Amino acid sequence: MLTQFDGADKQYTEALESYDQEMRERNKERDETQADLEDQEQHLVQIREQWAERIEEKRRREDLAEIIKKKQLAHKKHMDTLDKAAQFLQAHYRGMLARRDMERARKGKKGKRRKK
Repeated sequence: MLTQFDGADKQYTEALESYDQEMRERNKERDETQADLEDQEQHLVQIREQWAERIEEKRRREDLAEIIKKKQLAHKKHMDTLDKAAQFLQAHYRGMLARRDMERARKGKKGKRRKK
C-alpha cells in the first residue's frame, strides 16, 4: 500500500508541478499582454493628443483664412469705390473739357461771322 500511495503522491506532485508551471507561463503571457496593452494605450493617448493639436491648428488656419478673406473683400470693395470715384471724376473732367472746347468753338464761329 505504501507503494501505491507513493505512486499516487508522485502523480499528484507531478500534476501539481505541471499545473504550477502552466499557470506561471500563462501569468507570464498575461503580464506581457498587459504590458503590451498599456504601451498601446499610451500610444493611443499620444495619437489622440496629436490629433487634438492638429484639429486646433486646422481651426486656427480656417479662422485665419476667414479673416484674410474678409480683409480681401473689404479691400476689394474699397478699391471698387476708388475706381468708381476715379471714373466719375475722369468722366466729369472730360465732359468739362469737351463743353469748354465746344463753347470755344461756338464762340469762335460767331466771332468769325461778325468779322466778315
